[in-house]
Amino acid sequence: MKGREQKYKEVKYKCVQCGNCCRAGFEVVIEKEDVERWIKLKQNKFFQFIQIDPKCISPTGLGGYHIEEVNTLKKIKREYNKNEVKDKLEELKNFILNNHIFIGNGVPLPIYTFIPDLGRTPILIPKSFPIILKGLEWGLVYSLKFELDGYCPFLQENLCSIHKIKPNVCRSFPYNKNGELKIDDYFIKICKGITENSS
Repeated sequence: MKGREQKYKEVKYKCVQCGNCCRAGFEVVIEKEDVERWIKLKQNKFFQFIQIDPKCISPTGLGGYHIEEVNTLKKIKREYNKNEVKDKLEELKNFILNNHIFIGNGVPLPIYTFIPDLGRTPILIPKSFPIILKGLEWGLVYSLKFELDGYCPFLQENLCSIHKIKPNVCRSFPYNKNGELKIDDYFIKICKGITENSS
């Protein structure tokens, strides 16, 4: 490990818009700030590329092996007493079904939600940006709905078509949450913007 850290110690980063991160299949979680920015810029078409992350409304997480840290059902169970939880889950179910369009099932991952009729890995598209904001208040997690090839829907002609107004998660790539550059072999291989610092 020490040798690897030394190997990538002197690196720098500048986005060269190579599009590799857009093809790598990274989950792109949409934040409130992203939605507010797009509303302000009247980018109303964007919400059709956003979906509820099914893991956030799954009682068992991914195939029963774990429950994600950001899980709406767990949040409701923490915030309400046992008598209220059932009603709140019914409210959430109605909010989801009445304000999102079910367009089928995604890749065959074994993610079952607390709404059993939807099958596994349901694709639920919000009807508008205000719906996403309400969903975020519920604790729902929204992410970009990738194409069948695993590419970002905004990747066009090998470039990010929304580069100047892309989601915060994309803006921060390839940095960790603590602001440090991700310099392991995987990210070095993907990101052409990470290079050795010659100065």
